[in-house]
Amino acid sequence: MAEDAVNVVQQQLGSPVGGCLTRERHLSGSEGYSDTYPQNLIASYGVSDATARHLSEKFGTRAAAVLDLAKREPGLAQVLVEGHPGIRAEIAYSARHEMAATLDDVLERRTGLQFFSWEAALAAAPVAAAVMQLEMGWGGDQTQKAIDEYAGTLMAWTRKIGLAKDATKA
Repeated sequence: MAEDAVNVVQQQLGSPVGGCLTRERHLSGSEGYSDTYPQNLIASYGVSDATARHLSEKFGTRAAAVLDLAKREPGLAQVLVEGHPGIRAEIAYSARHEMAATLDDVLERRTGLQFFSWEAALAAAPVAAAVMQLEMGWGGDQTQKAIDEYAGTLMAWTRKIGLAKDATKA
């Protein structure tokens, strides 16, 4: 889609169309990836099938780096929230290597948890914030503010689209 959009802009500007430079570039984490990669993670790290698939889908072959982090720091091997395959190491890895800096960033874009369940994302916010606190050097007040802002934004969106009741109208 991006190539098509650039081609249209080039055409509108009267420039030569084509010459896409990124078509053959590999995305980060795609090098060496295969359909059996999740099974390799299970065999190498002893993680569940669900966690191996989740990490593979989110990080590609960089999933091994996330699991190496969890191996070095066992607290990060714990699930982010019960019932979902994501682990705390994803938050730390995203902060350390991918410039993630907010709860919204890690719970929506990095782990994808918010896309699957806003309720689970809300439950995970304090856990993710505790990891971010250590990674980002947040103080207690800043951590609580991050949780409150994330929860407030998420609840406002769910009320707006009719998924959550507005406590002020009860």
